[in-house]
Amino acid sequence: MGTMLKMTADEYLAMPYDGKLYQLIEGELVMSPSPNFWHQEFLVRLVVALRNFTETKKSGLIIMSPLDVRLDQANVYQPDFAFISNARKSIIQNSGIVGAPDLCAEVLSTSNRQYDLTVKRAIYARSGVLEYWIVDPDAKTVSVYRLQDDATQPFAVFTEAVTLVSPLLPGFELSVGALFARGDL
Repeated sequence: MGTMLKMTADEYLAMPYDGKLYQLIEGELVMSPSPNFWHQEFLVRLVVALRNFTETKKSGLIIMSPLDVRLDQANVYQPDFAFISNARKSIIQNSGIVGAPDLCAEVLSTSNRQYDLTVKRAIYARSGVLEYWIVDPDAKTVSVYRLQDDATQPFAVFTEAVTLVSPLLPGFELSVGALFARGDL
């Protein structure tokens, strides 16, 4: 394998927009293909539920990809969604997020699975992200990591038979079965 050209966050952010989605992962430019239909459907269901909850509680903001989350000079991610509490709202800039959101989440797909399960989880933990959600449409689970407590093992894995809750968002509840329901589609 050849030598990988490393890139900084400043270089990444200065790239001209070519219509493709990229992330900078440990200095490596990684292109992400467009997600599939179910990835987007599950993402919208989660974001709508969370947005309704955070607006009611006035606890912060939910943002969706594509939006750059600049964690450091070697890592600029586009989590599928992130929650920024009122206490961390200073990280919100017009160009994106500069710093660690309270919560980052990824809906797994074939192209991003390995990055999301390993490298990105460790970098989110190192950067100060409090919770990391891994939404697995194949297993129909949502794994919630409390990164500052244990970045290697999930705090909880929520299955279709239970309700998703979050220590970070007290009072938030979402049926995992309803999240992954495919109905007549």
